[in-house]
Amino acid sequence: MMNKISNNPVLFLDWILCCLFGFLALCGFVAVFLVADKHLLIGSTFGLSLMSLIWSPLFRKTGSVRAILILMTLFIAIL
Repeated sequence: MMNKISNNPVLFLDWILCCLFGFLALCGFVAVFLVADKHLLIGSTFGLSLMSLIWSPLFRKTGSVRAILILMTLFIAIL
């Protein structure tokens, strides 16, 4: 698996984004116990975990799906 990832920069980007969103989702889960507004944080954590699953290199993505994912990621980053 790592040989395929190291040869293909697109799979490497998918792997990085998957790990990043997964880490942020775990941080959000831990932060649920530390903040007062739990509803917003639970929704954000759920969204981050879904983004982690979507960006996973295990799923095959076409060019149009990848473009939509990039737009969704930018939209989440802006908010």
